[in-house]
Amino acid sequence: MKIAVNLGGSTTSKVHTAGHEYSRIMITDWLQKNSVLAQIEVSSSTEAIEKSGQLLVDSGCAEPKYITAMLENFYRNGNYIVMAPGIAVPHASPGPAVLRPGLSLLTLKKPIHFGHPKNDPVNLVAAFCAVDHQSHLGMLMDLAALLERQDKLERMRIASSKKEILKIVSEDVEKSSC
Repeated sequence: MKIAVNLGGSTTSKVHTAGHEYSRIMITDWLQKNSVLAQIEVSSSTEAIEKSGQLLVDSGCAEPKYITAMLENFYRNGNYIVMAPGIAVPHASPGPAVLRPGLSLLTLKKPIHFGHPKNDPVNLVAAFCAVDHQSHLGMLMDLAALLERQDKLERMRIASSKKEILKIVSEDVEKSSC
């Protein structure tokens, strides 16, 4: 699936699933300039989750109790959020603590362990919040498409500024709606 962006406002794509068409927000609309941190230091997996969640709160996407829900999800379900080598995707279920869809990205100066037997240590944390299950799944699909691009992933991991990360995320993006 191609990612589309309209820097002047919200961009959606038409997605066809099981005979139904719906509009979906694109990844570049989820990620705000103030929800990216590059090369930060954290001492634990829970601190990484808290910082990534705080970016969602600070950008107006979630209430503080969403961070608590993210941590509870991690404690309850374990390290499944480490979805690929070096990549953690902390999140919680859609609910009243989510104000609007959002994505935060952190790159870590020193990788940390989340307890995953194969995919630790983590040096990229991509947290998100979604308003419903449809957008939750859409975000996971878009995030997977972005993070499976090894070239972009490696460049994001070594980027020294949020500006670099935002540029990498928006590369190869169509300038008009799909």
